[in-house]
Amino acid sequence: MLVAVAGLALAVRVLLGGDRIKAAVEAQASAALGRPVTIRGAVPRLLPRVGLELTGITIGEGREVTIDQALLTTGLRALF
Repeated sequence: MLVAVAGLALAVRVLLGGDRIKAAVEAQASAALGRPVTIRGAVPRLLPRVGLELTGITIGEGREVTIDQALLTTGLRALF
């Protein structure tokens, strides 16, 4: 059981970690809002739900909106 949990944690880090996923979230949010979106940090989380903890979010060229922290979650099926 412990090995399965460790494997799942590693899979989440690989799938959601790194700058690639942060850039993808920024691009999708920018396209959806019609304004530039930047994210300072994106940390993968496994519990209580699989997701990303986003920090330092700004929206708009003049930083019209700033969000200190947000949690973006999904179900496991969406990842596979």
